[in-house]
Amino acid sequence: MGLLNFQAFREMAARLGMAERRMERATVSLIAIVFVHLACHSVKGLVSAFQIYQVKVEEGSTSDPVVSRNGKKAS
Repeated sequence: MGLLNFQAFREMAARLGMAERRMERATVSLIAIVFVHLACHSVKGLVSAFQIYQVKVEEGSTSDPVVSRNGKKAS
């Protein structure tokens, strides 16, 4: 009887070990997805910030505030 209980315990521990490894793999995968998402969107944010900066620089370089971005006066 003790031998059967020991064998059942070993099998149960092996199943729990497999479940824990599977959970660990899933966790690592989800963390990797989050890092990739953040990396891609931070680049997008940097590009947007640079574009805003460029527009502000162009607006500041014109002496006439009515001049549009292409250099022609707005009517």
